Amino acid sequence: MKTRVVLLLVLIAALGARADDAAKAIALGKSARAEGVPQAAISALEQAASQKDAPAAAVVELARCLIESDREREAIDWLTKTPHRDEAEVAFWRAQALAQKGDYAAALADYNRAVKDDFPLRQEAELGRARMLEALGREAQALAIYRAAPADSPWRDSAALAAATLQLRAGDIKGANAELARVKGGGRETKSVRQYLPAQADLASCDDGG
Repeated sequence: MKTRVVLLLVLIAALGARADDAAKAIALGKSARAEGVPQAAISALEQAASQKDAPAAAVVELARCLIESDREREAIDWLTKTPHRDEAEVAFWRAQALAQKGDYAAALADYNRAVKDDFPLRQEAELGRARMLEALGREAQALAIYRAAPADSPWRDSAALAAATLQLRAGDIKGANAELARVKGGGRETKSVRQYLPAQADLASCDDGG
């Protein structure tokens, strides 16, 4: 790990005055994030993103490094002032940063903007949109999005679990169990929720006199 970090720092030094080379700065950012030291690439990416013809990818990579360095406000500023501000991926990462800052209404607006286009993170944007609607108390709209998640979506299990939670909260035990039945597997968190929700459904049934 330490050796790789040293190599990253050497690469930063090598970029030097050429930090406006967006491709090199972007590659540096990805490497830095992969090694868990996103802050190491921020300076080079700021220089690259400041160029008049900076591509959206440079601004996005800078924002991702800032977000992973707990500097969400700076990320939002860069993603707002860029000429690419209305592009789907830029809107998506601005929404991510806004959500982390607790500005759910603004995040929802950006997720709504992002899902209008077909881009690689569109399904993640849909899930983020549902999360924001739920946070804003618009649970019926959030539920509709969760339930519409495609079967082949990598977020299908997360969406189904979120839908089950909302339906259980609304007292819809049958609907909650139906969503649970759609969950195919997942990590520790998914398994934990799968074990928890049926128990809650049983308790709710008892409360209803079932």
